[in-house]
Parts: sequence; C-alpha cells; structure tokens
Amino acid sequence: MLVSASEQFNAAALRLLPMTDYYPVTTVKSLSEARRTLVNADFDLVLVNAPLRDGMGVDFAVDACSDSDAGVLLLVKSELYEETYYKVLPSGVITLAKPTNAQMLAQSL
Repeated sequence: MLVSASEQFNAAALRLLPMTDYYPVTTVKSLSEARRTLVNADFDLVLVNAPLRDGMGVDFAVDACSDSDAGVLLLVKSELYEETYYKVLPSGVITLAKPTNAQMLAQSL
C-alpha cells in the first residue's frame, strides 16, 4: 500500500514497484483511508510518504508494523529524520529522509 497525498511522489514510487514484484499496489491519500484499508486487506509492504493531510504518519507506521505482517517504510523530511528514526526503530519501521533519490528508495524497498 502506498500512502501519499503527492501525485508526483506516487508516480515516481509506482515506477519503482513493478507489477512482477509488487501487485496489486493500492494507493491512498490520507491516514484515515490507510487505516480503513489496512483493516480490510493484507499487504506485504506499506510505504508512507509523510506528512499527510490528516497527520504526520508516524503513529500509523508504527501501528501498521505491529498490527500486520507488512514491512513499513516511512519517508520524512530530513530535518525530522533523526527524531523519527529513533521513535520508530523499536517497532521495526524503516525510515528514509526526504528528499531522496530513486536508488535509495529502491534499496530501501
């Protein structure tokens, strides 16, 4: 599941999620929609592009990691990276600072 309100980010991320490896990709634009979707479906991967319209996404990422079998990748602004990294690390959430490039995102996936 791709959780992001940015159409530009979504287009770039979808290019890194080939159908042969990541299918189907469900895209949602808010945390509330992501929570509802996660309750009703299982995902191997949850990619959160923070912030979203209805919150930062940190708590959702932690919950998604602990309440499902999905791997969770959380992208945050570089100035929030260190604080966020240490907050979500115990839960198993992988954190990546933005801006990032396609190579770093692909390696993290």
